[in-house]
Amino acid sequence: RKRKKIDVYKRKENTSSMNVGERTYHCFGCGAKGNVFQFIQAIDSVSFIDAVKEVARRAKIPAEELDFNEIQVQHEVVEKQAELLGAVIDHCESVYAKNKDAQDYIASRGIDVVTAMTYRIGYDDGSLPKYMMAAGFDEKELRSMKLTNEKGNSRFWGRVIFPVIKDGRIINIYGRSIDPNNKIRHLYLRENEGVFNYDRARSEKDIFVVEAIIDALVMVSNGIENVVAQFGTSGLK
Repeated sequence: RKRKKIDVYKRKENTSSMNVGERTYHCFGCGAKGNVFQFIQAIDSVSFIDAVKEVARRAKIPAEELDFNEIQVQHEVVEKQAELLGAVIDHCESVYAKNKDAQDYIASRGIDVVTAMTYRIGYDDGSLPKYMMAAGFDEKELRSMKLTNEKGNSRFWGRVIFPVIKDGRIINIYGRSIDPNNKIRHLYLRENEGVFNYDRARSEKDIFVVEAIIDALVMVSNGIENVVAQFGTSGLK
């Protein structure tokens, strides 16, 4: 089968800028990234199920042991959730870029501008539900994903937002209130799901494990990138 060429950027010294992890890839030239299935989809121009079959063949897993219909259903659910959370982060990033209070809070915690941009820190000023519905998502989806409360307002209103990524997809969101009077300082979309910065750190031989996401980003801001966070003390149980 003729394979599609991924546009891998070449530097002047003719070295490839393709980063390949244990289960992920990222081409810094064209921006292509994802997991092993997405990689095969990209280079072979095949469907998700065909990519699963190819991985199973290489892993010597008999096709009859796999329920491809169920795999497809699960894949569609994951893709829809990733699309929704991607839209959330896109909006919150744009809001953060214009909100001095949020930027000042992040700076006060010791996180520099480059790290904030790299890790896609955002802010929810309460406009998230309106933006999401304008983008084509309905109120029922937002409620089922626990992005809004029973009144239809954003649960992350007044919080700086941190995406948690796994295999190139956003799977969770952490919100930290910037209001010192808010008794609920920490809010997660899903409790204890995912490990912050794992995609970037897992290829390292040694990894620092810290209590909180902000702690991890402070370390990154100081040049220590092989660090992961387990969502505060609850994640370290």
